[in-house]
Amino acid sequence: MINTQIASTIFINSFQKEIRNKTFWVLLISSILVMLAGRAFFKEISAQMGSTMSIQQFDLYFYYFIISIWSFLVVTLLGINCIKSDTRYGLAEQIVAFPIRSESYMFLRITATAMMSWFFYLILFIMMLLFLIGTTPYPVSWKVIGAVFVFLGSIIAMTTLASFWSLILGQISGFIALTLSILVIIYVNKNIGSFQVLFIPGFIIHWLLPHIAILNQICSDLIFEPKINDSIKLWLEIPHFFLSTGFLFWFTHLIFKKRGFK
Repeated sequence: MINTQIASTIFINSFQKEIRNKTFWVLLISSILVMLAGRAFFKEISAQMGSTMSIQQFDLYFYYFIISIWSFLVVTLLGINCIKSDTRYGLAEQIVAFPIRSESYMFLRITATAMMSWFFYLILFIMMLLFLIGTTPYPVSWKVIGAVFVFLGSIIAMTTLASFWSLILGQISGFIALTLSILVIIYVNKNIGSFQVLFIPGFIIHWLLPHIAILNQICSDLIFEPKINDSIKLWLEIPHFFLSTGFLFWFTHLIFKKRGFK
């Protein structure tokens, strides 16, 4: 039985730790400045060429591209330090010495870090919607709200993967390994049907790990397309997300225990 007081303390402390992270604020301010510069540019173009649908659509694509890139950086940087900072400074040993199970500690740390990354994403996403006020059609619907929550799933998967790498590698090497592994997963997700020599490892990667590329594709379809691509089977993707993320969490926790954190 989890101690709710200790659990809430760890969860709140995780938020406080990320709020004190200077990298988070540097990336947030940088992304806001880029979006403001983009807004000024598109307003100038619209004034010269007229407010056409193509300009508005490109405007939306530009904002979402910036949001996606910066959110990816935040998820990877915060995710790598999610548990790494605790093990580096000996905090993990002290925390798991309290009456709380190690898997509960990991779950709280990963969840809080993922929520902080999602908070970053939400700030930029809301800014995008504010910038697009007055456009026709205005890109706010239940589909768009759904995309925001689907992206949370992608963030949770990447944060869990980041925690895995942080336990077996250093900070810089872990960041590189995380970035490469995410790119590999995305490549495999998009090309699983065309594999030849790498069919078996590709098949293992595709079915054991979360479908990050497909989650991102669902987000994109919900925002830009009338419906989700017919090739995406939601009845398969939803249970696969929970099972694969659960497996990744279990394996990460196994390594955590191997390092002496019971």
